[in-house]
Amino acid sequence: MTRRHAQLILLVCAVAWILFSTLIAPGIVQSAYEGRSHEILNRLISGQAAHPVEFYLRKWSNVSWTALIGAMAVLVPVVFFMPSQLSKAWKRYWFRPTPLLYLALLRIIAVGTQLMMLLVEGGYGPPQLARLASLPNSMYQPLPALQLFLLPFGLDARPSFWLLTAVYWVTAA
Repeated sequence: MTRRHAQLILLVCAVAWILFSTLIAPGIVQSAYEGRSHEILNRLISGQAAHPVEFYLRKWSNVSWTALIGAMAVLVPVVFFMPSQLSKAWKRYWFRPTPLLYLALLRIIAVGTQLMMLLVEGGYGPPQLARLASLPNSMYQPLPALQLFLLPFGLDARPSFWLLTAVYWVTAA
């Protein structure tokens, strides 16, 4: 397939999506809102008492335009440029040679900024850790990364204030 054919197919698909999302889909949303569509579509709309049909039509419009823009953002560069051109542009932008001094300075600035935030910002210090450690179990909702680290201690493991403080100071060191 030539690049011209791919561009034509992309244009036809974009026009077809616009026509579908503006002419056909609103009728499908309306019938699903009224419970007259396929069962799976009827179940997607469950807030008839809380929201009018216009709410769901606006929601569909936002989703359909976002999907079209996202697809075009990904596909237009692929269709209009050769893969070798895209690869060269990617490497030229992200991986061009630079003096090691610049990279070292960037690392020093990034780590220094993080260390300053850790030590100076009030939201990261031991008082905040004490408040978080004293939350009741019902309010404890750890980040997935923390759950992964605590997995060897069991599914319901919860770090103590002293463990959090030790991790804080090891991180600062």
